[in-house]
Amino acid sequence: MNPIRDTLKEPQADFVRQVLADAQFEEILDALEKADLHVAPLKGILFRRWLYANPTERPLSDLDLLVPPEMEEPISAQLVGLGYTPMDSLMARFRFGAIKEKIFLREGGLPVELHRSPASGRGAKRLSARIFQDGLRGSAPLFRDGALIAPAEHHLLSLAFHFREHWLCFRACQLDDARRLIRLPGFDVGKLETLAKDCDALLPLSLLFYAAEIDKTFTLPAELAFRKRLLTRRLCISEQGCWLDLPGFQAYGLSQGWRLALHTLILRDSLSESTSSQVEHGLYYLKTLADFVRKS
Repeated sequence: MNPIRDTLKEPQADFVRQVLADAQFEEILDALEKADLHVAPLKGILFRRWLYANPTERPLSDLDLLVPPEMEEPISAQLVGLGYTPMDSLMARFRFGAIKEKIFLREGGLPVELHRSPASGRGAKRLSARIFQDGLRGSAPLFRDGALIAPAEHHLLSLAFHFREHWLCFRACQLDDARRLIRLPGFDVGKLETLAKDCDALLPLSLLFYAAEIDKTFTLPAELAFRKRLLTRRLCISEQGCWLDLPGFQAYGLSQGWRLALHTLILRDSLSESTSSQVEHGLYYLKTLADFVRKS
């Protein structure tokens, strides 16, 4: 219980939460900068300072940090030194370890999540490499040198991967992030399309633009154009965000059967992942099919 915070009105409480989140992130950057380590902030913590004049316009639930694989351990050690407790979390489309992240918790602060990639799949891993290749350190007045800020096009594509990872379910603020990114001075839609092609992400990017009602289109191959038409018919858009109108839908989740169907429709790049990943997906598919037959 915090008696001061508990007596604040909601707008004031929102402002206090965002100020505390800023202070928490600056503390982390201080420690990383002294150790000559660098992270690329993702989503909320970056967008709130980059795209919004009022910090309460962009709520935060955690601090997402992209880390180079070779720096994950030393960065983890710095967080432990600041009093955080590490927790491993397996994030996957089919409940196997397609992508692994580390979550760090400290009483009174937001969870800190270390990501090796913005999402699962080879395309997202290629984007991660591009973020560290093309990003700039510091980018004042956003953050100090402990942070590496990638171009806006990279972050919009990262949002598309995140959109895909969460089954085309987005909160309204995340759709607003996309709209604000593309309105930044110098934003290059052609560069974005080239990057999306290189990362096999044209379909999720096109779907994100549709959901955010951004008036830009990309040239999709016939197969992807058909999939887009099929999916947009079931995509609901409102002031609360967007979601798929499918049986069994729950916030940020779908029934197992619909997940398998969407995997086929959306996640083309995952079909060209490592052999072990394909085997795991095949085993999961067989298990799901067997469960369905047994229950029938």
